[in-house]
Amino acid sequence: MVDILNYPRGEHVYTPPKRLVQFECKATRALPMAELEWRKNSQLLHGAHTTQELNLDGTYTSTSILSFMPERLDNNAILKCDSKQNSPLLQGQSKTDQIMLNTSGAGIRDIRPWFIIISCAVTLLGIV
Repeated sequence: MVDILNYPRGEHVYTPPKRLVQFECKATRALPMAELEWRKNSQLLHGAHTTQELNLDGTYTSTSILSFMPERLDNNAILKCDSKQNSPLLQGQSKTDQIMLNTSGAGIRDIRPWFIIISCAVTLLGIV
């Protein structure tokens, strides 16, 4: 399961242009270890800081933090966190959650502070 915490799937999230925001994606209890990627629309985003740790139960937790400065043209862009695992059983499948960026503020009922941190939690369990 992939979930961006605090926001329903596909929600328009106010991200002011030219202001740095951070997005956090997490894959928990993954076996084998999950690889996390960020995409804006179909464009792969680089520069995320990713860490992995081994849990006591033998599964892995991967965390990826993307610092991102949206532009005005990013209005209605889709920001995705993709989680992939290298397992023959999963056959290249990925789990994804997404939000829609709103750089104009139009139509947003609850404009949150500009230092928004969005978390994406991914829970995966593949069998090796």
